[in-house]
Amino acid sequence: MKNKAGFSLVEILITMAIMATVIALTGPVYNRILTGVKGSAIQGQVYHDLIRSMELIRLDIEHVGLGIGRNVTTMPIIWSEANKTLTLHSVLNNTNQTTMGWALLNCDVTLKPIATAYIVNLKETTGLQSMVLLDANKNFASLASSANVNCPATLGIYTAYPYDNTAANGCTTGTVTGFCNRVTYAPSATNGVPTKKASCAQGTFNLLRRVGTAVAGGDNVINCVADFRVRFDIDNNGNGVIDGGESELNAVPSPATAGDLTDKVKNVEFLILVQAGQLDDTLNSSLNPSAVSGVNLSLAGVPNASNYRWKVLKISGKPMSW
Repeated sequence: MKNKAGFSLVEILITMAIMATVIALTGPVYNRILTGVKGSAIQGQVYHDLIRSMELIRLDIEHVGLGIGRNVTTMPIIWSEANKTLTLHSVLNNTNQTTMGWALLNCDVTLKPIATAYIVNLKETTGLQSMVLLDANKNFASLASSANVNCPATLGIYTAYPYDNTAANGCTTGTVTGFCNRVTYAPSATNGVPTKKASCAQGTFNLLRRVGTAVAGGDNVINCVADFRVRFDIDNNGNGVIDGGESELNAVPSPATAGDLTDKVKNVEFLILVQAGQLDDTLNSSLNPSAVSGVNLSLAGVPNASNYRWKVLKISGKPMSW
């Protein structure tokens, strides 16, 4: 019997035809798998960034009023429903390490040097910094700085909170101001028609965080936002029962004062309606965000909202005050 050496031209052509057919059939599936893996990696990174942004918002809420004296008339927290602007005041700025920590001073001698008065020093940055000093009654006493290195004239125990003296003072109202950082959360300009499916939907905006007294600009915190609301649980008479959920807080509710407002606020809820996927022309979403969140969140500003998936993010925090 004669052995056959190699393949004939016909066999090679048949094999090539079979392989071409297999590639044609499996290629799209492979591409979908590859695209899916890449998309999952991108979504994972976006999710990671979103978690960090939500944690920053929570920390800003929890540190409202920190280091601000009870005799300071600047409201520690302000929410304007009409302007969609949340304003938070605190000596601490969570994105500035020089403002982290606190110290306890024993000013038992008139005009004692602060450098020798520390009982506890838990400031992140060593050395003499600009600090807000509060007395035992949590009232603003003085500002310590390189030009004022001594304790207040009144003897006593003081808590000290470091601040960045290059930042604009957000506590500007009343005769007693001290110093505080102003952190504002506000919407950017609305997004236009998306250039690709993965872009933010038309009519959405980016949630901005800005530090200082400027009324524009800021850093993007959360992208593709359709709406957001803030509400407050307030125990106004101190009996341990929530008197009501405030949806607007641009004036101190009586009988509270600016100084004890952070004690009255038992919880702050920051609810954000955010785009959760790219454009899908085949989708007909019927999400009612208000039913999901319990507050009035709207998709009215997004022309083709039904072609997107949406998610309500809820961030809760209680101001720790002092």
